Parts: sequence; C-alpha cells; structure tokens
Amino acid sequence: YPCEHTTEQYVPEVGLNLPITDPTVVSVSTALEVWSTPEEMATKRYCETCDLTVDFTHQQQICRGPGVLMIRLLRWCTNHSDDSTRKLHKPIEITEVQHVECLGDKKSYSLYGVICHHGEYGNGHYVAYVKTEQGCWYKFDDNKVTRLDTNDWLKSVSKTAYVLFYAPTIVGTAGDSVTVSIDATPSGFQLVGATAKPTPLQPSQLEMEL
Repeated sequence: YPCEHTTEQYVPEVGLNLPITDPTVVSVSTALEVWSTPEEMATKRYCETCDLTVDFTHQQQICRGPGVLMIRLLRWCTNHSDDSTRKLHKPIEITEVQHVECLGDKKSYSLYGVICHHGEYGNGHYVAYVKTEQGCWYKFDDNKVTRLDTNDWLKSVSKTAYVLFYAPTIVGTAGDSVTVSIDATPSGFQLVGATAKPTPLQPSQLEMEL
C-alpha cells in the first residue's frame, strides 16, 4: 500500500507448490526465491488506512519450518485460451541439502525421497527414490527395487522429479551436521538415528504468511 500498511494472513500448508515456468527458475533454490519474491498485483484493494482503493504488493513467506518438508514442482501448465494442459519437461537442479528461509532464519533440510513422473499429462508412470537410515538410496519402479551406488541419479531425474521430501538436518553437540531419516509410524513421524533413542516429532505443517 502507498501508506506502507501491511496486512498479514497465516495459512497452514502441508507442502509447498513451486511454479517452475519462470525462466530464472533452474533449481529448487531459485524456485523458492521466485516463490517468495514480492509481486505487484494487477487488481486493486481498499486500504482502510488511506481510505482509498490502491495498488498493492503480495508476498509469500514461510513463518515456521515443518518437521517434514514436502515440495511439489508444478510441472503441469494450463493454457487458458483453449483450456489445455501440458507437462513441463524443464530440468530443475536438485541437491541433497536444501536451505529454506523462515522469516530470516535459515533452516537446513536433507533430501530423503523423490517421486518422479514419466510421461505426459493424463498418462504416465511414477518412480520413487528413497534414502534409508544408513544413507543408501534405492529406486522403486513397480516391483523392481534397485540400490543406487552413486548420487548421479539426481541429475538424471532433473526433468521428471515431481515431489520432493526433506527431513531436518540436526547439528550435533560437536557442531557436526547429522542427516536424519524419517520413520513413518501410525502416531506420526519420528526422527531416527539422530540420538541414541528416537526423538518423537509431531507432524508439523508449514505456516505461510501471505
């Protein structure tokens, strides 16, 4: 608003939907930057402070980081002129460690799961990649399970990666980063391997500031 008045709205979210159509989006990090960049809106809003209908800026931010971070790369693009939808085969760089800004506080997350979609809109095939507690990656393709000895597969899925799952990276008492894995239980999620005993962690949601 011209008077610099700010309206805040907090919305709980299960995951982040990151558009990738912007030419500057080449990685998960740049997708997060574009997602949180202030945007000048085409419509106007009434400002109670100014008592006028004015232009305004909209910005999304993560207020509190989740215990489990899920990111969906929006590979489906709709053409509103003919109401058609197509898939974007755009390569997106994915790294095993992802930093996320939470109102100025940077949090680190470690990748532990990837879902890839092969094919086009309306048809195709899903393949999953999962990291074990021991740090080994496995590929799940229907009933075929393959152990991956290197991380080169991350580059090969840059055009097909659709949903990404991250666990928090915990800093140990010696200052070393400890990459934890997630154990799904009926009562929720637990961090496994970070301490001598599993540390209970309630399923948490993203809180976004709009």
